[in-house]
Amino acid sequence: TIELVVEALGSARPVVVLGWSIGGVAAYDLGQRLAGHGISVASVGLVDTIFPGEHRHIWSNRWWKYKSMLRPGSFGEATQELAVMARRRADKLAVKLGRKLLEIGGQPVGGDIVDSTASGVPLGALDDRPVDSSVAVTLYAADTTSRDRTEHPWKTVAPSLRVVSIEGRHRGFQSVMAADRVGAIVEDVMANIIAEPTD
Repeated sequence: TIELVVEALGSARPVVVLGWSIGGVAAYDLGQRLAGHGISVASVGLVDTIFPGEHRHIWSNRWWKYKSMLRPGSFGEATQELAVMARRRADKLAVKLGRKLLEIGGQPVGGDIVDSTASGVPLGALDDRPVDSSVAVTLYAADTTSRDRTEHPWKTVAPSLRVVSIEGRHRGFQSVMAADRVGAIVEDVMANIIAEPTD
């Protein structure tokens, strides 16, 4: 519960809450809750996080996320990325087929398959509009993601939103969270943490 998190954190120093993709929605909510319980929140970081409700445009988002592969010399990378996507799709189809075979065989199968998900999270869980922010919010936006799905709607609840453009895509081999790119986010986070007072 939030009370246990508050107790564990104490009030010794400001904290930074950071989340990537859908995790940014959870980070935003956690940051507001912590602030409401008296925890000093230096910043909430949203790493290429689509605003709740904008997930309905998931197909156009995929175009923005993957279009940077369509450039000269990127055939090898694009092939690898497409292979990963095909493997994930095949895994989903295998699960559906397995469940169907069990049903045909008379075996009870608990729960329904949720087809409309984003990273495994049911899209219905992302319908609630976030509360207006009481803390500083930074969006680390991949430069290939549509700002109409991220920056513009986030500013409706966080008018002072700070936007840092990060070279790369949302996911894949050139994701903003890849080992050779995430350093830019870490450096910015570290530079913007409120330093703990020294004696």
